[in-house]
Amino acid sequence: MPPDTWRMEIQPMARDERDIEILRRMTAEQKLAVMRSLIRQAYALKEAGVRALHPNLPEDEIQARTRAAVAGDGA
Repeated sequence: MPPDTWRMEIQPMARDERDIEILRRMTAEQKLAVMRSLIRQAYALKEAGVRALHPNLPEDEIQARTRAAVAGDGA
C-alpha cells in the first residue's frame, strides 16, 4: 500500500476545535467512561512493556512491577 493511501492530512487547529466541541457535548458520565478506558489502555501498555523487558518473569511479578510503575515507583 503506497504511503499516500494511508497518510492522514494534518489540520491541528480544526482537529482541536472538533475535539473540544465533542468534549463539551459529552456528559460527565461519558467523560469518566472515556477516562477509565484510557487508564485501562495505559495500564495494559505498561504491562506489555514490563513483559517485553522481562519475558521470563512469573505473571505475579509482572503484575507487581506494573502496579509499582503505575503508582510511580519506577520499572
